[in-house]
Amino acid sequence: MRLVDEAPSARAALAEPKAPAARAGPKRTLTATVAVLRRGEDRGLCAMEVQDPQGCLSGDYFVPFEVSGDAAGVASAHAYAGLSAALDKLRALRIRSVVVQSDDEALIAELERRRQPDPRLALPYIILGCKLNEFARAKVIGVPAWRLEKLRAKAAGVAATLRRSAEPAAAPRLLQGADAVGGGAKWGQRAS
Repeated sequence: MRLVDEAPSARAALAEPKAPAARAGPKRTLTATVAVLRRGEDRGLCAMEVQDPQGCLSGDYFVPFEVSGDAAGVASAHAYAGLSAALDKLRALRIRSVVVQSDDEALIAELERRRQPDPRLALPYIILGCKLNEFARAKVIGVPAWRLEKLRAKAAGVAATLRRSAEPAAAPRLLQGADAVGGGAKWGQRAS
């Protein structure tokens, strides 16, 4: 017994599976509070507190970064590199819409074109603008410095831990003679 032939459009629909439609994703805007901590002339740590309305991605993120090129000597080079590292992390989390909060008024004035950046920061300025444009919606706004105090304290703790883990461990010392068997000094006395 033969089945009635299906319409050509129905056969085509069955033969070729449809590609999944591009996911629009939830229409939510996350807030990321960013504090940049200098850890030397050319390094730093970006601390970021993400607040997600749905709670999925909420948390604290710490991203180490490096400042390179001619910008290393400029005071706000760490702010540019830190904010770029934060935006990279947000993109890696597949965030599409974000409001970034920072207390760096000079950086915000440069991004809003109220002030010209230092000529040595031309490339970091362009790169930062490109990273902001990768989002469906992204804005950097200013907040008072006191709102970042707790985040800076956490970042300082993480930076101290990173510093300790980067220090070379002391070489083991081979104990000789009386020190090896405990005969060098009596209990409670220091060996001379």
